[in-house]
Amino acid sequence: MNIVSANGAPEIARPRIEVNRLIKTFHRVGGQKLTPVDDISLDVGAREMVILLGPSGCGKTTLLRCIAGLERPDSGEIVLDGKIVFSSKKKIFVPPTQRQLSMIFQSFALWPHMSVFENIAYPLESRKAPKNEITPRVRQVMQMVGISDLELQYPGRISGGQQQRVALARALVSNSVAVLFDEPLSNVDARVREHLRIEMKRMQKQLQFSGLYVTHDQAEAMELGDRIAVLDSGRIAALGRPRDIYEQPGSEYVATFLGSANIWPGSVVDAGPTHVRLATAGGDLIAEITPGASPSAPGADLKIMVRPEKIRISKDPRDDGRNALSGRITARTFTGPAVQFFVECAGLTVRVVSMQDNLQDDLAEGDMAHLSIDPGAVKILPANGTPADRTPRA
Repeated sequence: MNIVSANGAPEIARPRIEVNRLIKTFHRVGGQKLTPVDDISLDVGAREMVILLGPSGCGKTTLLRCIAGLERPDSGEIVLDGKIVFSSKKKIFVPPTQRQLSMIFQSFALWPHMSVFENIAYPLESRKAPKNEITPRVRQVMQMVGISDLELQYPGRISGGQQQRVALARALVSNSVAVLFDEPLSNVDARVREHLRIEMKRMQKQLQFSGLYVTHDQAEAMELGDRIAVLDSGRIAALGRPRDIYEQPGSEYVATFLGSANIWPGSVVDAGPTHVRLATAGGDLIAEITPGASPSAPGADLKIMVRPEKIRISKDPRDDGRNALSGRITARTFTGPAVQFFVECAGLTVRVVSMQDNLQDDLAEGDMAHLSIDPGAVKILPANGTPADRTPRA
């Protein structure tokens, strides 16, 4: 984000959270060593929501707790709004109560015996804010998140969406540098969770707070995040905008964790300046070469990824020149807005997702089907399932 300095010259706003080369190791009884945060560097910009996405045990919650000050890292540096709150080199460790961060937990952690007003006022009272400032500040933030009429209610008598707003108001009331979210929607059912995600996205954009959000839910990550950091065994496997990571995952791990994907073994037949021909069990495929990428040499083994919704399916053969496969439909499932097919093409299992409006009703299990894939939808991944290096893409 560009801002203007006092002398009128443009300058770049500093990130609200900066994490540099952070390492956190745990030693278990028996000598086993675990490193859930393994040389991670990450930043969260002003008014930006960054998502930490990954399975249980990948290190996302430990990283969040290190930033909050609830865990002490072994090495590295954490900077909040330009102030160093942890540095192994400078021997700095600012306690969590002095870090100007707010945290929202899975259960929202609202005090059941306190009214909504009292819950929101609690951070100000615990920091001994002047009493004449507490009431106007609490009422201001309640108005911001749309719960002014709940002042005297108790958490047990309001809805899940209203509880979320109370938790967010409590996080924002003390003018924190950023809000940390530790899987706040994991304990609600799917329908309520979808509604709360929409509410969270709307409020984040309206109120423009910075956030770092932990989840294992890929839909939640893609809906809420300005950027996503996919974590794998304590390191960042991918970092970037949701669409960029989805379309160019860079590794099998990222491709399968962020959305569904067809991933097949293959090898390079030949390569030109813009396209490469790949051999698979179901036949040759043509893939576009990503700008800046170095094509693999002929004979090199690799993995091929195609998203199911990028494949066209028909009962009639298509004559569009490239990436035409044929096989028999082994399964067909109805998912509401789309229909999912599994097609066996000479030993290659192909998953296809087709929107209802684009699908002929005469395709059934046991029928022969003809598939077509645009070369731009064919992505090349490393054969070993991991990126060539562990450097995240910004």
